[in-house]
Amino acid sequence: MRRDAAFSTPRVRAHASHSSWPPVLHSPVLLSGANSLEAESARTALLESWRARGVVVLRAGSDAAKRATPNDLVSLSKEFGEVEMNPGVKKQFLWPGIPQVQVLGNVRREDGEPRALFQSCQRLDHVKYDPIKRAPVWHTDQLFRNPQPRGSLLMCIAGPPVGGGTAFASTELSESNLPQELIDSLRDKVLVMSYAHHNAACKRSTPSYPLLTAEQRAKYPPITRPLITRAQANGEEVLNCFNSSVMAVLPSTAPPLQPDEMEHYETTGEKHDSVEELYSTVLPLLTSQSYVHEWEPGDVVIWDNERCVHAATWYDSEKYAREMWRTTFR
Repeated sequence: MRRDAAFSTPRVRAHASHSSWPPVLHSPVLLSGANSLEAESARTALLESWRARGVVVLRAGSDAAKRATPNDLVSLSKEFGEVEMNPGVKKQFLWPGIPQVQVLGNVRREDGEPRALFQSCQRLDHVKYDPIKRAPVWHTDQLFRNPQPRGSLLMCIAGPPVGGGTAFASTELSESNLPQELIDSLRDKVLVMSYAHHNAACKRSTPSYPLLTAEQRAKYPPITRPLITRAQANGEEVLNCFNSSVMAVLPSTAPPLQPDEMEHYETTGEKHDSVEELYSTVLPLLTSQSYVHEWEPGDVVIWDNERCVHAATWYDSEKYAREMWRTTFR
């Protein structure tokens, strides 16, 4: 394989045990729409690495960020599965005419209205979950949907020179340092979650975050799912349970939440005490080993939503522009 499609050690912050995770592929051709042997070889390497490791980094270079189009990202996403249309996302945060691509960050239209979905982050000097500050916001994308997206692609178009990284940690139990007694205590637990609760919870920290309409709430009712599941990619047991949509964590034999409780959680963003217990007990251990990707324009990170959680890190959004394009697939 040619040098521009070769793997290298990530130029990122990582714990020693994760120094080779995830693999990094240097290949500008993957966002060019090329169908050459070089591009095919690079696509094969990218897919194989994603399947094997759950997270893979593509460094396409700053020129790719300048010339790439949303359709290029959609084409690359199709290599991993069926690309989704971002159900429930406000139209203003989708690329015009290409609803598969959601825009994240703080960029605005000419009229001053935001064209990217923005969510604030606490400024921390670490990414290990802090139960006191309840940060960083480690999560799996759109866990409130059934089925949830199998994976996501995130591409950097523009970003700050400092900060604004994305942290990743494995959720595979075989990779974790969770005590077996703790794992066993989680086996009979189920999650109660909803899209409405997700947005209400996000709005508590980011006032501009949109709430669901009555029509959207009817379309995306609350769901339950087991806390521990098996990943589609490799059959490994994973903790598929961290998302702002989780409003309660209950024993599988417990009675369901009452309608008035559900309404309270969905409209206020407040959570059942069981959620804080799960987060404070499990997340500090799970995120003690992590990888932080420091973005450069043209970077694309592809991850398996079942096999890892991720978290955004702080940047000075008043000083710097950040524009990211995201797709999800199943």
